[in-house]
Amino acid sequence: MQPAPSFDTDHEIWAENAHPFASKIAFAVGTSGSTFSDHGMTWDNSGKNGHYAPISWSG
Repeated sequence: MQPAPSFDTDHEIWAENAHPFASKIAFAVGTSGSTFSDHGMTWDNSGKNGHYAPISWSG
C-alpha cells in the first residue's frame, strides 16, 4: 500500500473522525503485486483503495 495521491505531494490525505476505532485514517492505494494468501484464501489489492491508521498496541 502507498498513500493515495494528493495535490500536496509532500503529505498524505487524512480523514478525521472517519471510523469509531481509528479517529484519524489515511487513504491508500494498493501497489502492483499487492497480494496476500493465507488459509486457502488469496487477496489481490493491486490498484484498489484502502485505509491505514496509526496503531498503538498495549497489553
